[in-house]
Amino acid sequence: PGTAANVQATATAALGELATESSTNQTAIAAAGAISALVHLLSSDTPPGTQQHAATTLARLVAENPENTAIAEAAGAVPA
Repeated sequence: PGTAANVQATATAALGELATESSTNQTAIAAAGAISALVHLLSSDTPPGTQQHAATTLARLVAENPENTAIAEAAGAVPA
């Protein structure tokens, strides 16, 4: 069994792959509340590899997606 950190890294990377060039998946991932969870991973004591996956996944979720960009901004992904 994997550690919690390994599970987070794997799940975050998988979300990133699902979000790649799929607006349907991007919308579903955002609707499931993943954007705020990903932002939290960036600001917590998460291992750097997981933070990298979270940042990449967020970038993919907001790419050409104004709705997800607004959600990410509201979650604190972009400093005010």
